Amino acid sequence: MSDTVTLIEHALTSANTKLGSTAYAGRCLAFVEDCVERSNDIEVNGYPSAQEAADGYGVRVTDSPPPRGAMVFYTCNGYVHGTHHNWGHVALSLGDGRVVHGWASVRIDDYRALEQLPPPP
Repeated sequence: MSDTVTLIEHALTSANTKLGSTAYAGRCLAFVEDCVERSNDIEVNGYPSAQEAADGYGVRVTDSPPPRGAMVFYTCNGYVHGTHHNWGHVALSLGDGRVVHGWASVRIDDYRALEQLPPPP
């Protein structure tokens, strides 16, 4: 297995062990970073929000399903501790049209369905 494939598989295995957890409610970027970093003993660029990570990584918009292991970014506006902002949202692609992400709990959804989810508490 290549290093990239190993990194992806470790991250997705870690993500799947967290399904149902509420520890990442409203903390999607922390969820993705923990899955990638802790399972691979690495550190990636730290950003304060998913939107700032998307901007920092130069994410581009595409209509095709994301490949396995890709970080999938979304626009997500809302209030956090009384501050309204475009915080963004990020998930990890399972490669089959579904993503795993931290919302109110860690869950799996179709990558297109996230835009219709009600905000987490």
